[in-house]
Amino acid sequence: MIEGRIVRIVDERSIIANIGAEHGVTVGAEFVVIQSLDVVTDPESGEELGTLEAIKARVLAMHVQPKLTTFVPVGSEQVPQTVLSERLAWDSSGAPIGSTDESLPIDRSQMAGRRQIEAIRVGDVIRVVVR
Repeated sequence: MIEGRIVRIVDERSIIANIGAEHGVTVGAEFVVIQSLDVVTDPESGEELGTLEAIKARVLAMHVQPKLTTFVPVGSEQVPQTVLSERLAWDSSGAPIGSTDESLPIDRSQMAGRRQIEAIRVGDVIRVVVR
């Protein structure tokens, strides 16, 4: 997995990360800018399972150099901000985004996962999209 950090914000249409050809980045590769949200723990064991992440933006590698890459937004429209795992994203009715099934009979007081997505900042994590 290729992962780095945003090192410069050029303008609203381009950012630079500290990963390049030496790290395996190729022109046209798709990446996501990540925001870490919460640590998710197993309520029974207390074991930390990982960190809930949200996608701030989807970007493409436009200009790859040995140790840095310039990225531009995917497509001509702004990509909506989504939680990395759609199973952890809810619409306004409380249903998972993209779900075509009926809602689960959940205790809404225990819902956790919706968080405010922040703007892209220097230091944010950028990670290749694995398909």
